[in-house]
Amino acid sequence: MPKRVTIFSNVGHFIEIFEIQLEIAQQHLDRGDSVEFVFCSGLVPICEINRKKDIFTCTYCISRRNQGIKLLSKKIKTYNLNGFFDSKDKSIISNLKSDFASREELQNYKLGNFSIGSSVYSSIADFDREYLPDLSTYKKEVHDFLGASAHIYLSFTKYLLKRKRDVVYLYNGRHALEKPVIASCKELGVKFFTHEWAYNGGYELFENTQPQDHEYRHESIEKVWRNSKFSETKKNKIGSLFYSQNLGRQQGN
Repeated sequence: MPKRVTIFSNVGHFIEIFEIQLEIAQQHLDRGDSVEFVFCSGLVPICEINRKKDIFTCTYCISRRNQGIKLLSKKIKTYNLNGFFDSKDKSIISNLKSDFASREELQNYKLGNFSIGSSVYSSIADFDREYLPDLSTYKKEVHDFLGASAHIYLSFTKYLLKRKRDVVYLYNGRHALEKPVIASCKELGVKFFTHEWAYNGGYELFENTQPQDHEYRHESIEKVWRNSKFSETKKNKIGSLFYSQNLGRQQGN
């Protein structure tokens, strides 16, 4: 039976990542599935790549995604999240807490069952690659990311309720503009995949989880090991070669 597939795309500006999403879309179209793209409205107050809300950055992102969609073999539906946003959502966002006494308080802050604070914290930490960012330096960014994240969470939840999807794809999943999509999928029981670059130049898919899920990665590695057609001796030789090479790289060899 054909699947109803949605790709949440806030990555028009990231050439390689958006190309991954186009490839996923084309593969599903080739299988006879229906595909929809859901885009950032362009009206959210901030995103990771456009911290100061520069109009030219938004225009570039929108232009690239529009041109990319035209490359697919079939015409597909696209949706703007702002079409699912209403006055009630606006009221919820206006009542969000935006002043936090500590990093822990922000990380533990929730909107319903959605851990909105941790997603915002992750985006803030990415700005200057700070493990323990000083929140007093980023008060405006925290406020804006909370609004953007809540906007996507509330809108995407209504989108799923209306469109009844079988599977959703999104990039990475840990940031303020991605984590709310996962929260919506979990809340409504919709299967999702996050995607991320792979070391060999391809990409990986993570079913109902994120690339940062170490237990999932461990189980995936164990599964490949258990199901390998090679002997234990051959597997150990291949494993030793891989780790020796990577250890040498880390040591500058």
